Amino acid sequence: MQLILFWLIFVISFFSLSSKDSVKWSPYQGKKTYQEAKDHCQNKGMRLPTMDELLQAEREGITKNWSRNGSRYWAVNKRSEKSRYAIYLLGSEENTKKESHLLDSELGVFCANVTEESVVLDKIRELEENNGPSSEIQELKIQFYSTKFSEYQGSMDWNSANKKCKSIKMRLPTIEELKEAYKSGITKLWEKDGYLYWSSTPYDAERYCTLHVRYDSTNVGDSRSGIYNVRCRR
Repeated sequence: MQLILFWLIFVISFFSLSSKDSVKWSPYQGKKTYQEAKDHCQNKGMRLPTMDELLQAEREGITKNWSRNGSRYWAVNKRSEKSRYAIYLLGSEENTKKESHLLDSELGVFCANVTEESVVLDKIRELEENNGPSSEIQELKIQFYSTKFSEYQGSMDWNSANKKCKSIKMRLPTIEELKEAYKSGITKLWEKDGYLYWSSTPYDAERYCTLHVRYDSTNVGDSRSGIYNVRCRR
C-alpha cells in the first residue's frame, strides 16, 4: 500500500510539473547584458522570461529569495531601438516596477523553460521585429490571449469579482493585461457582454481601474461597490 501511494504521489507530481502552463526556473545565472542573457538561456535549452511570468513568479512567492542576487532581472518585451525591459522586484506585487534598460546593461538572469505559449509569443515577437504580415500577427495574438482569459463571469462589485476569480483558480487581470487583450482584438467579442471591465490595478485606497474595451480607455470605478463586468485571467 505504501509503495502504491508513493508511485501515485510521484505520478501526480510529475504531470503537475509537466503542465504546459507551469514555468520551471533555472538557478541564478549571474549578471549579463541582454544578448548574453538571451544566448545563455538558449544554450541551456531555455529562454528569457516574459514580464508577465516574472510578475506571476513574484505573486506565487518564487522570487522571495532572489533579492540576495540583486533586484533587477531581464525580461523579454517588444523591441525598442535602444533598450529592453527589466523587472525591478521589491518583494511585493504593489512595489514591482518595470524599467527600461540599455542593451549593454548587466542585469540578473533567471532562465525559464520553453512552453507552447512561449513558442507562440516568440513567434509574435519575431514577426513584429521583422515587420511581418499584420494579419498573421493578429491571428497569433488572438490565439494566445483567448487561452489566458476566462469566459464572461457576469457583472458585480470589485470584492465579488476578486472572489469569483479566485474561486475558479484564476485572478483579476491588471489594467496592462486588459490593454494587451484589447490590442490583440479579442475584446471585440467581449462587447456583447458589456464595455467596462474590472482590473486588479488600484487607483487609490478605495478605487480600482476599469477598462472600456471598445475605446481602450482606462477609467476609475466609482468605488469597490461599483458594478462592472468581469473576465478572469490565468
